[in-house]
Amino acid sequence: MDDLLHDKNTKVLMPTHVASIDPLIMMAYVGSQMKLRPVIQASFRKNTFLRSLFNAIHPIWIHNIASDETSLSTSIKKNFYQESLQEIYGSLMRQESVMLYPA
Repeated sequence: MDDLLHDKNTKVLMPTHVASIDPLIMMAYVGSQMKLRPVIQASFRKNTFLRSLFNAIHPIWIHNIASDETSLSTSIKKNFYQESLQEIYGSLMRQESVMLYPA
């Protein structure tokens, strides 16, 4: 694992063990070794406490187009999704590693 962390290449991390604590462990361990941006479901922004914590780690917010903001049209939801994908791509181009969870 240390070789992976000290390698300067950009990475896309995808933890496969689905537990709520996994992203926190990954951010604590891996995030202390490299620039790592987690992709987080946008609905967590509704919680003031979580939003302030997440904003400190500069996440990439992504909407769940199947369920978020059910009053919005499908085209607007797709635009939100495309913006998130563009931000993921931009992060990778800036040599920032990204964590997708759950993978």
